[in-house]
Amino acid sequence: MKKTTREEFEQDPRRMIESCKGEQILITSEVQPIALLTGVSNKDEEDLALERSPEFWWMIEERRHQPTVPLRDVEDEILSAQVPDVEG
Repeated sequence: MKKTTREEFEQDPRRMIESCKGEQILITSEVQPIALLTGVSNKDEEDLALERSPEFWWMIEERRHQPTVPLRDVEDEILSAQVPDVEG
């Protein structure tokens, strides 16, 4: 993570915004963090909305407390649903 001051950011904001595509940039004012620039070139609007959604993270946390199903069981269920029941 790169660090810069508010003053440095204000001198050339375009360069800072361009450079945040490859790394995060922490902007400080009088040594206190005030903003974090993060590139989002590999994300779409839905990804960004979910990352900031308390409801989404609550749902994830709830799911983590539920019992898991072994992959083999899921595969067996899918395969048995795909094979037609042929008598004869």
